[in-house]
Amino acid sequence: MGVYLFKYSGTNIYFQAAKKLIDVLSRSLRERKKTLLLLSGGSVIALYPKLAKFTQLKIAQVDERFQPENKDDVNAEAIAKTGFLLPYYKVRQDTTLAEAARGYDNEISKLMEWADYKVAVLGIGEDCHTAGLIPGYKDSWNKDSFVVGYTLTNDQKFRQRITVTPKLVKQLDYALVVAIGEKKKTAIQNALKKENLRKLNKFPEALIQKIKKVDLYTDIIS
Repeated sequence: MGVYLFKYSGTNIYFQAAKKLIDVLSRSLRERKKTLLLLSGGSVIALYPKLAKFTQLKIAQVDERFQPENKDDVNAEAIAKTGFLLPYYKVRQDTTLAEAARGYDNEISKLMEWADYKVAVLGIGEDCHTAGLIPGYKDSWNKDSFVVGYTLTNDQKFRQRITVTPKLVKQLDYALVVAIGEKKKTAIQNALKKENLRKLNKFPEALIQKIKKVDLYTDIIS
């Protein structure tokens, strides 16, 4: 078990990553495991239309941009535009940040208790974030809950975040991570360094090392 690297170029990376995810989910369901799939936003949403046949999964969000100025920047809206039609648990946008986070934590807690097999699709940002775990905000997201909501104080575009926490990430059985583009090379390298597990405030993406098994698909690691 650990992190396994797969290198592909161009759009082939999404085809190969989707194929891997379908294989993982199919095997879990053949074994009659109650399977929870957690979806991220960002470029990885290109994979999601290929999951249409998995109607027996329970699906939820990894993280969400809370009440951004532009509605189209909501991750759930972006996922919907891909044609992904399976029902899934979403972060509410029609209440306060605190209430939305508490409500989603309650839903995710029930799903985590229900599931035999927990899967997430994750990305890695140029700034070394994964999920909604932004560098410099460890005190806000490293909590004893499965979900937190917090506000960024620096000049970021999406200042309010709701995200799963390290507590949840560490309980995942499998994660598919897709990170492409030369600008992410350093971030991916930092995600794989053991010593960065002691520096999560700077390198939140290093948390992927705590997942039982990770397949990392990229176009930039040789």
